[in-house]
Amino acid sequence: MSVRPYRVRVTVRLASGVNDPQGNTVRDASAIGIGVNPGGTTTVRGNTVTGGLTGETFRVRFSHLWVAISTRHSDTVDCKFLVNGRGVIVALAHPGYVLFQERTGRQLSDAEAAQIAAAHLRQSLQDDLVGDRTILHLSPEEVLRVAERLSFLKP
Repeated sequence: MSVRPYRVRVTVRLASGVNDPQGNTVRDASAIGIGVNPGGTTTVRGNTVTGGLTGETFRVRFSHLWVAISTRHSDTVDCKFLVNGRGVIVALAHPGYVLFQERTGRQLSDAEAAQIAAAHLRQSLQDDLVGDRTILHLSPEEVLRVAERLSFLKP
């Protein structure tokens, strides 16, 4: 059975008319399924990841993100993905946003947060660390570590 790529185009209209409120250009992250194009159009597409130990293939699709204080009373921004149709949340600690701003002088955009979450989920799936877990937590330091790996820490 062949798997056809799943593509969704989501248009994000920002007040400033650029990629994020600070006017930063967010690099394409098509390797992890989320890209931001000039003009503020976000492309989200399905992706497959293979587990390193088990060799299992996972179909991953980004769903949405939200501030978790209102839903789980958690000081995180939650990014939801569908992994083989099952919901998995990657929770980014809010203090990581503060550390990001202190280090770069700008705020972490929603598109960058989604890319950080996607990169962490991809690595967790490749390392077979997800299993039956439905929530993966990133500490503030982990948020910065992944942001640095994605070259987001440049001011």
